[in-house]
Amino acid sequence: MLLDSIKSHPRFFLWNRDNLDDEGSLILYWMQRAQRTVDNPAFSYALEAGTQLQLPVCVCFVIDDDYPMAQIRHFRFMLQGLDEVAAALYEQSIPFLVRMGSVPSQVAAIAQDCRPALVVTDENPLRHGRRWRQQVAAQIAAPLVSVDADVLVPSRLLPKEEYAARTVRPKIHRLWDEYAHPWKQPAACFQDRLPPALQQGRVPIPSQLESRLRCGIRAQPVSSFAGGTKQAFARLDRFLKHILPEYDQTRNRPEEDGTSRLSPYLHFGQIGPHSVVWAVERAHAPDSAKRAFLEELIVRRELAVNYVFHNPHYDSLQGCHSWAQKTLCEH
Repeated sequence: MLLDSIKSHPRFFLWNRDNLDDEGSLILYWMQRAQRTVDNPAFSYALEAGTQLQLPVCVCFVIDDDYPMAQIRHFRFMLQGLDEVAAALYEQSIPFLVRMGSVPSQVAAIAQDCRPALVVTDENPLRHGRRWRQQVAAQIAAPLVSVDADVLVPSRLLPKEEYAARTVRPKIHRLWDEYAHPWKQPAACFQDRLPPALQQGRVPIPSQLESRLRCGIRAQPVSSFAGGTKQAFARLDRFLKHILPEYDQTRNRPEEDGTSRLSPYLHFGQIGPHSVVWAVERAHAPDSAKRAFLEELIVRRELAVNYVFHNPHYDSLQGCHSWAQKTLCEH
């Protein structure tokens, strides 16, 4: 029943077998792109599965310090957010396993050690994210389910590559109300059934791993941005009060402080688009300003996600449309 229900839901995708591991002792949530414990459909689904199967939940995250073009600035910001994740999970008696190294190898090793009945992860349309999920799915004995947690409209509801905002806009707006609803987050109900090796000890502090990173120090961390969901909501609150009311007038004026500055938090999944949409729709601001911001947050952002999701050459000129390639050749 649990897996049957996901096959018809466009936000979910089953990567391997369609039967649970009957010998499994827990639900494993492999956190990737959605690095938060609130407004996270993937985490919520893992908790719901744990409740239905009467199993505890465990969360893991693997730090790939060989990630393409990653700098210490990126890792510092990400680790600050993961510290907050660790503290929030500790309050719910949910173990948080943080590892470093090859992502698929480490996740497969964790799954072998703790024998999950089900592995849940969040969707990542980038090439390496898909490859990781394929490799993990082939190595584990449990089903692997990915949840499209960082877009309003599930990517699989847009079955082909859209080439402009004007083509994707009406499709998104037709589905907007259906998929903009809040995500309920169940409680972790069976944490007392955790295997002894995962019984709660001290709260982990992922940022302590920073000294072990092999990445270059070329781009130093900045003090003007700190990572984490609390910081993201503080930015959002400031934006709603001071910037949103004139957003449609100031967003394209570089001399003004006229943007939300939420991009890094959305990029690392420290805040979800649903949270931002709910807050903007309820804010005291002109409708013209709200429409301008939601156009950027949903239509334009999800147009980019759609491009990466459907175009295997998204990071090269080969991925351009034929008219663009023709123009480049002419010049």
